[in-house]
Amino acid sequence: MDSNSVHLLEQQLFLTFIKGLLDSKHVSSTHTEKLQVLEVGCGHAYFFELLTSQFSNRLSVTGIDRHKEGIDAGEKRLGTRLGDHRLIQSSFLDFEPQQKEAYDVIIFTKSLHHCPPLDVTIERVYNLLKPHGLLIAEEIARIPTGETWLFDRMEILYAADLLKSNRPHQLEQVIKSSDKPPMERWAMLFGHHGHDHQHEPLATMEDILISINAKFGASNVRQHGNLPFYYHFFAFAGLTDTPLGANILTTLIAQEDKAIRDGKLTGQGIIVVAEKL
Repeated sequence: MDSNSVHLLEQQLFLTFIKGLLDSKHVSSTHTEKLQVLEVGCGHAYFFELLTSQFSNRLSVTGIDRHKEGIDAGEKRLGTRLGDHRLIQSSFLDFEPQQKEAYDVIIFTKSLHHCPPLDVTIERVYNLLKPHGLLIAEEIARIPTGETWLFDRMEILYAADLLKSNRPHQLEQVIKSSDKPPMERWAMLFGHHGHDHQHEPLATMEDILISINAKFGASNVRQHGNLPFYYHFFAFAGLTDTPLGANILTTLIAQEDKAIRDGKLTGQGIIVVAEKL
């Protein structure tokens, strides 16, 4: 595993959160059976790679994604390191586990807002979780307040030829629209992100919280907000996956975190944790 990979580095903050949560609640020396974990929207399996490596033999992880390209890339990169863990091409609602109440933890990595119809998805999450199982959703608040912070840095990286997007025309459009209002540029970057959703509207953070609270009970749901998230968009825009790129991303993460702590930026990241009781 290349710890200097931009794609692995951008997953580290969420991994740290997950590790703290599982270490305190689920994973202990008294556990003799592997925890069953489902990651929904695993993409190219970078978070999946970190999770399976971090917890070694303590977890059995299944990663699913509707896009074959990501699953194939993950399987090729991981090779024999995949072990008994599984990567499967499937949407969440089409995925068929071997048994009901199959999972201790279901993780949505930036993917829950891509899983309509939302109430049906949450109902299925609840049914697939074992008693005291956890739903963990990594999401973006999508209330942009720091677009200038994001685009100022993106323009510098683009000028230095350090962004190698696989959607170069889209990125060029965003960069060359510096005369447009930040919210409009945000819509360009965020609204056409290369996923196939058949043009259905994305669930808002409010929608997600209402649906989760209704099914799990508000007293069993916790929110962790005001977290760094903009840094993901540099990786999304194709920040070169080299040691230099990793150093740049490390600096950007630190800058974003400091700006949030200093009250100069509102963190767009939010993690929702719900327990099935």
